[in-house]
Amino acid sequence: MVTQINDKFVSAIFLNQSDIGIENSVYPETQINLYGDNKALFTLGALFNLVQKETNLVIYLVGSSDKDFDFVFFHGTSNPLSFKDLFEIKRQASKLKKPKKYCLEINAEMAIDRLNESWKLNDLYSIRSEGQLISMSCNLLGLRLAKVICKSLIETGEGHTHFDGFSTKRSLELILRNKETDWMFQ
Repeated sequence: MVTQINDKFVSAIFLNQSDIGIENSVYPETQINLYGDNKALFTLGALFNLVQKETNLVIYLVGSSDKDFDFVFFHGTSNPLSFKDLFEIKRQASKLKKPKKYCLEINAEMAIDRLNESWKLNDLYSIRSEGQLISMSCNLLGLRLAKVICKSLIETGEGHTHFDGFSTKRSLELILRNKETDWMFQ
């Protein structure tokens, strides 16, 4: 779906969380847990990679039930979107159903992707909630790091990763969990 918000055209992809194997558990004032198996984490990493390439893209992961939260992420530097904008995108999308195919991939990490200088990793994410909606605004480096984290959770056997060290001070804590390796699911 393509729509115009704030004099800019943005594209939106809507996916049901259950269709890609993602689940969430949210404590609205403090913490968001996203979890899935290796396949789901690969898909999530590939979606972060896709937004990194197409900066006008908004990914909207729709909750599987009325109790679940929707999770939206986007390149916030290119598309500074408010909650009002995100609700409007969802409202407009309910009227349109135009399927489009995307290639989902996670590229091999290259020397340029090595994210080992901690000063680069400050304030990469702004994670907020309003009602049943979680918004994750990322810059380009944040999208790259999120892709690398998803890939790392698949390949290393680590159970989970906290994003709070990379987020703004007022952000909610995001925890990404691998259901195949996290102690919580054993």
